[in-house]
Amino acid sequence: ERSAEAVKRFGDEAKKLKAAGVGVFVQCLWTGTQQPAPRVVSLRNAAQAGLKIAGYASIAPGGMSGITHMMQARSGIPDDLWAGLKQVFVDVELQGITTAQVRDAVGQIAGYAKPKSIYTSFNAWVNYMGNPTTFTDCLLWNANWDANPDIDFDTLGYGGWTMYALIGEQWSGGTNVQGQFADRNQFRGE
Repeated sequence: ERSAEAVKRFGDEAKKLKAAGVGVFVQCLWTGTQQPAPRVVSLRNAAQAGLKIAGYASIAPGGMSGITHMMQARSGIPDDLWAGLKQVFVDVELQGITTAQVRDAVGQIAGYAKPKSIYTSFNAWVNYMGNPTTFTDCLLWNANWDANPDIDFDTLGYGGWTMYALIGEQWSGGTNVQGQFADRNQFRGE
């Protein structure tokens, strides 16, 4: 949605989130099959409302390389918005994703001058990926969904990551936050 009315609505929603104490807005940049239509407008409005912005890009199983997935995530994002993204997380959630795809994806993100960062969960990393411990050079955003707004990764760690590498924990699935359907997270530091 890119109409003037939609842009205003997205802007109003971003201002409500900021007023409610939300500090970080993370936008999907690539679903693994497509670029979400409102991604640029949503990022622009979040940044203009004073929220820190980040993005994530999903990897889908199959023949597309991790590099190609991340190229799709980067494509079409204006340079000023890309520069403003604090992180671009490689989203690892689906069965059939390979460690080669993930390694290529984080390498591509690093090539775009962003920190190597992964979003995943214990279930996806251990049960789908086989718990590789070769990604400790990457930061981690852990999906925990324990309904507790804290960071408690050390109680169910995986992948060789330590609390040092953990920069955030998603503690709730989709909830209504000031009229915005959003997952809830705690992030550490800058």
